[in-house]
Amino acid sequence: MRVESEKFEELFRNEKIKVKRITSPKDFSSETFESQEDEWVYVISGHANLKIGEEVKELKTGDSVFIPKNTPNQVVETFEETAWLGIYL
Repeated sequence: MRVESEKFEELFRNEKIKVKRITSPKDFSSETFESQEDEWVYVISGHANLKIGEEVKELKTGDSVFIPKNTPNQVVETFEETAWLGIYL
């Protein structure tokens, strides 16, 4: 079964910050990313496992996590459709 890809919507951008709403479908797993910016992630709704460096964190609605720039990170699995707010500093 093919799972659809994530959807990205840029909500705000200026020279210091960028804010995106990211929607990940149920049963989604991403490639590993390394952002050139610090990132703060807030779960608007849903439930997922996110790997940051070597640590896997279970995140649910209302949870947040900070990802330092140049740190490998990956959505390991979403247990339901998950909406994230990504704030890039």
